[in-house]
Amino acid sequence: MESKDQSSSHSLSILLCMACPPESLSRGFHRIYEASHSPLLHLLQEMNRPLSVSIPWGLTERWHSDGYHDILRVCSQLRRGGRVEFVAGAAYHPILPLLPKEAIERQIVHDQVRHRELYGDWNCRGFAPPELAYGPEILPVLAEQGYQWCCVDDVTYCCLSETPPKHHVATCAGLSLLLRSSLWSSALVSAARGGGSGKLLAQDMMKGLGEWFGTAPGYAVLAVDTECFGLHRKGSLNCLADFLQEVERSADFRLVPPSEILRRFPGREDEVPPGSWRTTPEQFWEGEFFVPWQSRYSQAHSYLWELTEIAVQSVAKLQERLDRSLHSGFFWWEEGGDPALPGSATQGLRTMLDVIAAAAPEDLDRALELAARLDDAAP
Repeated sequence: MESKDQSSSHSLSILLCMACPPESLSRGFHRIYEASHSPLLHLLQEMNRPLSVSIPWGLTERWHSDGYHDILRVCSQLRRGGRVEFVAGAAYHPILPLLPKEAIERQIVHDQVRHRELYGDWNCRGFAPPELAYGPEILPVLAEQGYQWCCVDDVTYCCLSETPPKHHVATCAGLSLLLRSSLWSSALVSAARGGGSGKLLAQDMMKGLGEWFGTAPGYAVLAVDTECFGLHRKGSLNCLADFLQEVERSADFRLVPPSEILRRFPGREDEVPPGSWRTTPEQFWEGEFFVPWQSRYSQAHSYLWELTEIAVQSVAKLQERLDRSLHSGFFWWEEGGDPALPGSATQGLRTMLDVIAAAAPEDLDRALELAARLDDAAP
């Protein structure tokens, strides 16, 4: 195939968003792995196309703990190959804008740190929030962690603007926001689920985008939940493969990783309102940005989020108790003095035991054993 003219061709970026089912039973998880996770990532390896994939730590952790080391090797090979861009996420798939800042930061940092411990050179430039649930409160955390861009949906943006960006990249608070095309992303999901033709969809999409872009080079980002590929979807992976091959054949479109769009198109300060890839225009205008995870019309949601707030505050209080138990005075022994455990240390010890009992009861027996030995130990 002849090399495409990068200066005049349009750019298309595909982001595949993976997730781990919550507390899935081993048998159920194995079925998902065999039907979706493994064939999809092996397909990416076989096709060697410039795509992007987001894999949260919760899923990586499950692969690792359940012994699916083959897929971890595939991920390593894809990363080293340089064609597939890995995009960071939140460790355990929360709806980030609904959490306090400390919890947002913990989920984002944990995902980054644990992946780096496993792979060694885990350095992602982009971020895909779970369910593409975006709010301005996540931007400072992403900027602090060094991310360059975040993927968000375009539905709520189009409630305030006539069309989504096509010749520039929206920026907010110094971070680039790549807006997912809800139109063409939904079309790809529908084709995969319904046994549609990936080739015909690609042709329709490129025709429609080409007319919309006009004479100047433009771009579009498609982001999809990989649940639509493989699992109970006969022919869905073939649909994806045919779609990608048809785009690659085009003289007018190039498949590019998301970060390439930042290099090809200028940034422009813009207003991007909150929402997710499930938010409808009607919900946006009602101020219901994160249905189905939070709605003022659901009494159950009211109770659940109040319970969540109490749980989050409880962890913070537990952390504060632990911090108090680490006072230097609790560890002080006077050289040559009484070898017995001083009273100040006894108080700190009780606090530590309370914290362990609440946070890690499986470690309490060992903690009590160490506490008992302290009475006989000399400094």
